[in-house]
Amino acid sequence: MEINIDDKIVGHETVTYREIGFGQDPNITTIPYQLRLSSPEFRSVISDFFNEFVEENEKDDNETGWSEAIPELVRNDYPSFDELLISNKHDLCNVIKDHLFFELLDGLFASSLATKCQFAINSLESLTCSEDGFVITGTVYSIN
Repeated sequence: MEINIDDKIVGHETVTYREIGFGQDPNITTIPYQLRLSSPEFRSVISDFFNEFVEENEKDDNETGWSEAIPELVRNDYPSFDELLISNKHDLCNVIKDHLFFELLDGLFASSLATKCQFAINSLESLTCSEDGFVITGTVYSIN
């Protein structure tokens, strides 16, 4: 994993995320970040959560008859992480960004929550797939 904050590479142990008020204006200066993960790193952090989420959604949709709750899952026939990684990375990224962002951040930064961090992730603005893995962007703020 490579974390770039304000065009400088920083160590994983210096970053955490904002649990309460995530995505809201922190009323302090925010800084852009970019986080790069290889496909194996990304898969190890989120695939189990993704598969459980899809299974629960399929069950709920079948019970309620409401199959348009998450269109990316419906149009891909409630795929597993690996199936969607192969067939439609864009939909995979959208589902994770919109519904599983806390699971993703917790998987990446849970160990740093107890340390003295320098930055807190305040938002996850984009999640895209590149040739060499996944790229997450958003904003952080400095922790004094």
